[in-house]
Amino acid sequence: MQLDTAVLQFQNQKLVQKLEAQKVEYSTLENKFIQLKEKQKPYDSILKVVNKSMEALITDLESSSTLTRKSSGHDVGCTPNAKGELESAVVELQESNCKLAALKAERDATNGAFFPVLKLGSKHGSGDKVKDKHRNLHEMESSLKELLEQASCRLTELQSLHEERIKILQQLSNLQLVLEGLRAKQLQNTLLLEKHTMEKEIQQASASLDFYNMKAARIEDQLRFCLDQVQKLGEERFQKSVSLENTQKRLSDIRRSSHQAKESLEDS
Repeated sequence: MQLDTAVLQFQNQKLVQKLEAQKVEYSTLENKFIQLKEKQKPYDSILKVVNKSMEALITDLESSSTLTRKSSGHDVGCTPNAKGELESAVVELQESNCKLAALKAERDATNGAFFPVLKLGSKHGSGDKVKDKHRNLHEMESSLKELLEQASCRLTELQSLHEERIKILQQLSNLQLVLEGLRAKQLQNTLLLEKHTMEKEIQQASASLDFYNMKAARIEDQLRFCLDQVQKLGEERFQKSVSLENTQKRLSDIRRSSHQAKESLEDS
C-alpha cells in the first residue's frame, strides 16, 4: 500500500513538472504569436501605400504616350526591354545635344564673320567711285542673301532638333514611369510574399498553441485523476486502519473472555 502511494506521488510530481514545462512552452509560443502579429502590422500599411502608388502610376501610364500604354500592362519580366529602350533614348538625347552644340558653334562663328559694309562717299564723286559703290552694294546684297539663307537653314535645323529633343524627353519620361511602375510591382510582390510567409508562420504558431492547449488539458485531467486516486487510497488506508483497530480490540476482548472462562473452569 505504501509502495503504491509512493509510486502515485512520484507520478503526480512528474506530471506537475511536465505541466509546468508545457505552460512555459505555451507562454513562449504565445509571445511569438503576438510578435508575429505586431511584425505584420507595418507591412500591411506599406502594402496599402504601394497599392495606392501602383494605381496612380497605372493611371498616369494609361493617359500618357502609346509606348507607355503598351508597356503599362507588362509584368516584371519586361524590365530589361524597358531599360534597353531607356538607354537608347538617352543615346539619342546625347546625339541631339551634340548637334545642338555644333549649331551653336556655327552660329557663334557666323556672328564673328566679316560682313561687308558700304562706305558712302561724297555726292560729287567720279564715275569709277559710283561703279565701286554699286559693286560693293551688290556684294553686300549677295552676302546678306547668303547669310539669310544660312540663318534660315540653321533655324530649320534648330526647330527640328528642338522637336526631336521634346520627343526624346517625352519618351524618357514615359520610360521612367514604366520602370517606376515595374519597380513598384516588384516591391508589391516582395511584400505580398513576405505577408503570406508571415501569415503561414502565424497559422503554424496558432496550430501549435491549439495543440499544446489540448496537451495541457490532457495533463491536467491526468493530474486530477492521480489526485483522486491518491485521495481514494488515503481513504481506504484510513478505513483499513480503523478496521484493524476494531479487529484488534475484538481479539483482545475475545482473549480476555477466554481467559476469564478458563479461570472459571479451573475454580469449579
